[in-house]
Amino acid sequence: MTAGVLDLVPAAPRAEGGAVRIRLLGTIGAERDGRPVYLGPARQRELLAILGLRRGGPVSVEQLVDDLWGEDAPRSADNLLHTYLGRLRRALGTGPGDRPVLRSRCPGYQLDVRAEQVDSELFERRLGQARTALATGDLEAAQALLHRALAGWSGPRAMDGATGPLVAAQRCRLGELRLDATEDLLAVRLARGDSAGVVAELRALVARHPLRERLWALLLAGLARSSRRGEALAAFHDVRGILTEQLGVDPSTELQQSYRSLLHGTAPAIPLGVAGTTSGAGTAPGYVPVAAARTLVATA
Repeated sequence: MTAGVLDLVPAAPRAEGGAVRIRLLGTIGAERDGRPVYLGPARQRELLAILGLRRGGPVSVEQLVDDLWGEDAPRSADNLLHTYLGRLRRALGTGPGDRPVLRSRCPGYQLDVRAEQVDSELFERRLGQARTALATGDLEAAQALLHRALAGWSGPRAMDGATGPLVAAQRCRLGELRLDATEDLLAVRLARGDSAGVVAELRALVARHPLRERLWALLLAGLARSSRRGEALAAFHDVRGILTEQLGVDPSTELQQSYRSLLHGTAPAIPLGVAGTTSGAGTAPGYVPVAAARTLVATA
């Protein structure tokens, strides 16, 4: 394992006196010193989520109104917003140096927390570092970091129940990243020899996401490594039928190569996602043979 990779993000962020944690990966919530903070009604909780998503600088009142209500903002939006802000400020209290966690700062308001105090940012950081480990062939570190990243989710959807335009867009983005991370973790587990454990999970995932070709490629690779070549061939015909019927397209080049490998009696390459080293988001997965990944591990 690459020295120090797992130490880049601790399993649990170090607590400080009065430290606040913002929870967005599930129902919106907050904790102070591990204890839940009462955040009030739904719109007030959503406002905290918006401030968490825009952490790092002040956000104007106009932007907050737009993020919270969009084109449906009521005439009393400004008054409601200031009421919510005042309540949230009291609920969150103060941070280090007795400075309010939520404070006014020109031209608006700022949530004064670090990146690791917002679970969605911690998730993305761990995902990015997992992909850095994966790109260098350190599958053990990648698996541990991916597991930690996904363990930070506490519900099926980010910011569940919130309805504003910013939250809706970020919920979609974070959901995609979660599915990407799940694919990455299954690919790494498969590359490390856990074919039997992975196949059942992949069966459930392709049923829920039938157009995700990487999931199908993982399923073909897992079935082949479990001595279930016939089922792998049947799975390829299943996905080809789905893509043709629903989209009018053929399977990807990678899936067709997996099929040819099966016909020749060899296990398909495992689609390990090798992303860039600076971000956990938006990088298309690469397809590399597991043997190459293991060579990288051996020389890391």
